[in-house]
Amino acid sequence: MRFFYSLVLSITLLIGSFIYMLWANTVYAAEVPAQTTATVSLDSLVTNAVNIVKAFDGGAAKQVWDSASQQTKKYQTRDVFAKSIADSRKPLGDIAGRKWLSVESVEITKPGNVAPGNYINVLFASGFTGSKEPARESVTYVNENGTWYFAGYMLLVPPSITNPVGGFAPPSAAAPAQSMSDSAESKSKSKKK
Repeated sequence: MRFFYSLVLSITLLIGSFIYMLWANTVYAAEVPAQTTATVSLDSLVTNAVNIVKAFDGGAAKQVWDSASQQTKKYQTRDVFAKSIADSRKPLGDIAGRKWLSVESVEITKPGNVAPGNYINVLFASGFTGSKEPARESVTYVNENGTWYFAGYMLLVPPSITNPVGGFAPPSAAAPAQSMSDSAESKSKSKKK
């Protein structure tokens, strides 16, 4: 059954690729047009997530926040968000390379640490000049009224770096479904590269 869901998700996500090519004209867009309330193009999500982490690389976190979900804006102010992103990335140095790893769809059905809804996480392995080991970056989207908006960012750094975890994400939103609290029942589908 998991294979069937993965196949359906893959086909559905790939159909929107052409639509995204027509839409992609903003470097720091934090909103991804939804093809329907339940589906979105895999290419558009990954490309958009790349643009978001590149915006963070260039110090443009405030511009990302400007287009973020209402949920994100309620959780953290623009200035606190930008400082949080900058502070979490500073010990790692400049970006040296980044590779997309996977996209995960998570449905939160009961209130808990995260508001109920549909979430998508885009995960990257990222190399930084200040670390010999790759870090993990996760860009999270939430579906609000049929449109996927940036909802959070999580930077998981190697143990050799003194700043253990940084960035911003609503509690547990950027974490894999297995680590979400019991009060936030979830269904998860994953698509790996």
